[in-house]
Amino acid sequence: MDLKEVIEKSDGGLHKKVVKENPSTFRGPKAKARLLIQEQVFDIYDSIADNAKMISLILSLLWRIYEALPEESKVDLLPQDRYLIEYAFERFKNIQTRADVQFKREGVALIDKLLERQGKIGELVEKTIYGGQE
Repeated sequence: MDLKEVIEKSDGGLHKKVVKENPSTFRGPKAKARLLIQEQVFDIYDSIADNAKMISLILSLLWRIYEALPEESKVDLLPQDRYLIEYAFERFKNIQTRADVQFKREGVALIDKLLERQGKIGELVEKTIYGGQE
């Protein structure tokens, strides 16, 4: 389903902007997989939220790995690369993402939930697009 902003005329001749859904037509196994994912796992908006949480998790893990590196390894980086890495991590650690908020409440159960959903998607794609064949 696509969303589109359109101008709609009302009874009094007034015009206003509204957001309407435009149905999309998909065919084939990929469309079937999308439908099953929506019905059995999550909709596109939950998918976007999960991806944002996964990105936040990956950044957190990379930051921890980078912090564990010895200084001798970091000095081997090009100065502009090191600056970019450290700038990104510094900015990241000074904000609170949705994943941070949720992780405080759920702990590692959040990781389990994210990966379980991705596993379900993998199974559905394997069955619908590839027919269960390897």
